[in-house]
Amino acid sequence: MQTGYNEGFRVGRADHEDRWRYDFRSAFAYQDANYGYDGRYVAQDEYHYYFREGFERGYEDGYYGRQEYGRKNDRGGINDEWLIAGAVVAAIIGYELLTD
Repeated sequence: MQTGYNEGFRVGRADHEDRWRYDFRSAFAYQDANYGYDGRYVAQDEYHYYFREGFERGYEDGYYGRQEYGRKNDRGGINDEWLIAGAVVAAIIGYELLTD
């Protein structure tokens, strides 16, 4: 989920800066949903689900230039790193548990 959020934020910000329409589903990273997957902890289909959930929220934050679902990690450094809000993670995981 965190990897999806960070990638979504980056893509959303780029789409906004390029004046493209809001469309997270057309992004290759969203469609592929394998970025960062190493196969050690969760099944690939589960990873796809959580990556896409994070990506959608990150894209929205990046596109609209806000921090509704995450916040910037202020540890310093070259790369932007955004931390998804714990409440969002809990809501998505809670929803997944209710739907199983």
